[in-house]
Amino acid sequence: RTRELRVYTLEHRFETEEVRVDDPDAEIVAEKMAVDYVAKSGHASGLKLQAEGVTVKAADARVDGGKITLQDASGTSSRRSRPTYEFSAREVEIEPGQGGVARGIVPEFFGVRLPTVPRYSFNLDPRVTGLRIPDIAYKRGAGVGLGWSSGVLLGDRSAILGSFGSFPGESPSYSLAFGHSSLDPKSVGAGILPRSDLGEYAVDGWFTTLLTRQPSEQSGSIRARRQSYSVGTTWNSGTAGRLNDGTDISKLVEVATEQGGSIGALGFSVTARGQRIRPSQGQPWVDRLVLDGSVGALEAEVAPKVFMLNRLDFRGTASRQNTFGFVRAEAGFAWMPYEGFDLGVGASIGSQVGTPDFAFDPMPYMRNVVVRADYRRGFVTLRGMWRYDTDSRSWYDRQYEVALAGDGIEPYVWSRSFPNDYRIGVRFRFDQFANRLMQREIKRAKPASR
Repeated sequence: RTRELRVYTLEHRFETEEVRVDDPDAEIVAEKMAVDYVAKSGHASGLKLQAEGVTVKAADARVDGGKITLQDASGTSSRRSRPTYEFSAREVEIEPGQGGVARGIVPEFFGVRLPTVPRYSFNLDPRVTGLRIPDIAYKRGAGVGLGWSSGVLLGDRSAILGSFGSFPGESPSYSLAFGHSSLDPKSVGAGILPRSDLGEYAVDGWFTTLLTRQPSEQSGSIRARRQSYSVGTTWNSGTAGRLNDGTDISKLVEVATEQGGSIGALGFSVTARGQRIRPSQGQPWVDRLVLDGSVGALEAEVAPKVFMLNRLDFRGTASRQNTFGFVRAEAGFAWMPYEGFDLGVGASIGSQVGTPDFAFDPMPYMRNVVVRADYRRGFVTLRGMWRYDTDSRSWYDRQYEVALAGDGIEPYVWSRSFPNDYRIGVRFRFDQFANRLMQREIKRAKPASR
């Protein structure tokens, strides 16, 4: 639709004035627009774009190959004529699927302009975290300290990851690792570096954490294509989600590889590592091999709106002193009677053999019963999960999330008893828009069938 349309066709190029484009993925309004299909370039002035609930305006916008440049730009997910919040910038440069930089940023909340941020770089590659600024963090038993972690690409298929932490009364912790993936970066969403063996077991499970929002996210994580290799070092680090957490673990050196993918409906993820590790300062170094992973199938509809989930998690270690291993099977059902309401019930059982090298090696709570309920309607999100250990006969983990969305912002409270965690904050609702920018090759959504 145009009030005035002037089109000049020069083989592969066109220009228009006062143009409006209605598209399944976005709505674009511009005072002037020129596009060159062969050069994959374009220019627009007086641009307004609405996509995935986000409104972006720019006095001048240019596309040159895979790079987007906006001048005098602003963005918000607020729908009010006077936005609840808005971010303005003198210039924004974006390379979809890789990253970008904004200059001269002015945040505005409820009509109050905050001080200008000179420059901010952001990451759009899902395989790394990007370069982050340090965080002020609270650690139970230690107090307030400083934490920092970043992952930076060294090319399309290699990355370096570093972290640092400092808390009162504790030795500083830090790590450094180099990783490489042999997979095509355009088709891979998994990280370049293999996942750590010190984190929580089955951390991507729908029956493990409320941070896994949908049952499909569990199978998607297990089935993700992985083919990565790394070498690194870690000092004074800790574990998460163990009955006896280590707090001062060091790895002089570790070499690891992670392989994963899918075969039909079955997905797998396996990590093998060789490491020289010690549980705390003053303890002897232990040379050992570690093999761990997960196997799971796609969620299967076994009755109307009832889906079955299952997974198998395992770990094995071998050193000169000991051999140890465990295996744990989990199955459950998710009932989704209508959009926005999910109810799940699951159970797991496991077994272990051998002698572990360290107290933090075994998986905690090998026999569980889990109940989960999610409610997401309108501006209200309520989630809860309760995990029961049949051996100790106790509800060892309770998780809750409460979020109230309002005009582009979503205050939330999230708590968990095992491992102990509590978060309170505000989310800006432009996740889907950011996910589109994370695609190196923008894929159009399929139009709804009529």
